[in-house]
Amino acid sequence: MIRNELNSEERAVEELVRDSFWNVYRPGCLEHYVLHVMRSSPGFYKELNFVMYLDDVLIGQVVFHKAELKLKDGSTKEIATFGPIAIHNDYKRKKYGMILLAFALNKAKEQGIKALLMEGNYDFYSKLGFERAKDKNILYYGSTVDFLLYKELEEGYLKDCDQANYMTPKVYYVDEKEAEDFDLSFKPMEKKKLDSQIFK
Repeated sequence: MIRNELNSEERAVEELVRDSFWNVYRPGCLEHYVLHVMRSSPGFYKELNFVMYLDDVLIGQVVFHKAELKLKDGSTKEIATFGPIAIHNDYKRKKYGMILLAFALNKAKEQGIKALLMEGNYDFYSKLGFERAKDKNILYYGSTVDFLLYKELEEGYLKDCDQANYMTPKVYYVDEKEAEDFDLSFKPMEKKKLDSQIFK
């Protein structure tokens, strides 16, 4: 079952996100605090804030946020991004993430979102129609990168975006000290430094 998150579920969803991202990209994680802050952002799509249940167990969540592309003439083009998207550790690599995101993308299109950009793994997201932004000459902080992906929900919406520049919405850049303080209200978990982490 996939539906909108209820206010009463916010803490449980943050716990799910924390468990899912813990020690993945850095020792500990920030994603549960990002989600906490994002819910009060003016760019947050409340109607695209989804949870996924299986047999009454919360196993997934995804959220969307407004974003923009800065075109080379200085004007901007409205788009959206999404994340965090999390799946319960016991249900990862069983296609639940793909099912959840496919549902959410259809809802995003119904809400009038015309294109999405996000940082992610091409091998996974290409299965849902995402393409590398560099192939459209869309820049990430002024450079071409492999991990910036896009998907048009309205065909041709990004046709005039040669050398357009994407920057992650500021809401994703939380204060790490505030995030640490927020994390103290959750169950203690060991932070580990792993070779696979992006942020050391």
